Amino acid sequence: MAAEPTVRRDIEFATVEGHRLLLDLYLPAAEGDVASPPLVVWVHGGAWRAGSKKDMPLGFLLPHGYAIASVDYRLSPVAQFPAQVRDIKAAIRFLRASQAGNCGFKADRVAIAGSSAGGLPGGFGQVTNGHAALEGAVGEHLDPSSSVQAIVDLYRPTISAPSLKQSTPHGLSVRVPAFELLLGNLPEQASSPLWPVRWLMSTRMIRRC
Repeated sequence: MAAEPTVRRDIEFATVEGHRLLLDLYLPAAEGDVASPPLVVWVHGGAWRAGSKKDMPLGFLLPHGYAIASVDYRLSPVAQFPAQVRDIKAAIRFLRASQAGNCGFKADRVAIAGSSAGGLPGGFGQVTNGHAALEGAVGEHLDPSSSVQAIVDLYRPTISAPSLKQSTPHGLSVRVPAFELLLGNLPEQASSPLWPVRWLMSTRMIRRC
């Protein structure tokens, strides 16, 4: 009978203003070379206002020798952008710090994957590493790197004026409230797929050329 994966649920990686941030860690059965597997950090979607770490579709990777950490982050009704990016970075730092206590994965082989709204805190957070405004100071482990070795960004939403004009009434009913909650303003004020970069420019973390 094949060995079963190990699942550690509801691991607290940070607390922000009384809000507990949790992750679930899935470890493949320790057989042969997978005793210390690479890690995939999964970021769920849900229009930034819904969803849960319980929605983890990567179980098929476990038999192939990958560990998976499915991470929760503050949703937009609780905190606006860039809180979501900071939370995911905190989770990665926590996971690297935990590896010192033999959590069972390779801290130097970490990938991040996210779908839909989960692609923003995952993918965008990784291509802007080193910016203090996005790194933040969430959690107790601020020294480990939040960088990863690979990014899988699945159909992350962007917003532009044409996309709003082409949206169906149902699409608008989803997109407009989602961005209002996330950004704290009307989507038209972020009328480019580069709106996260413009946000960084507004914080003077990127110099204007």
